[in-house]
Amino acid sequence: MTDAESCGLAGSVAGPEPESFHELAADGCDYTACEPQEDDFSRQEQQRALKLICEILGSERKQMTRAQILERWPERTKPAPSTLWTYLERGVEQGKLARAGSGSRGKAFRYTLPGTNFDWDVDPYKLLGV
Repeated sequence: MTDAESCGLAGSVAGPEPESFHELAADGCDYTACEPQEDDFSRQEQQRALKLICEILGSERKQMTRAQILERWPERTKPAPSTLWTYLERGVEQGKLARAGSGSRGKAFRYTLPGTNFDWDVDPYKLLGV
């Protein structure tokens, strides 16, 4: 809780939204909205997480949901599901991950490495030709 909220001033304090970023215009007379800059730590953390996701997907050799990837996360401190979702979305945007499914109830997004054609549910007898 912020000081403003604890004093009952929430909403009465003027200022930019917490998620908005502004910079002084070149003429020094106004501010313009700008995109937030990611710091090096954040970028490194995302790259490390994406590398780990690729390792998980490569070792499993099947399409996996976010929950399945989170289950297989080898580190003791797993990311929050929403953080993992962000990593997965960025991986798809960068072309490092492929995504199938509609993301709706019963048709969860499934992730895999680009260029792979892994089945969703692999039948071991089908693989062996039995």
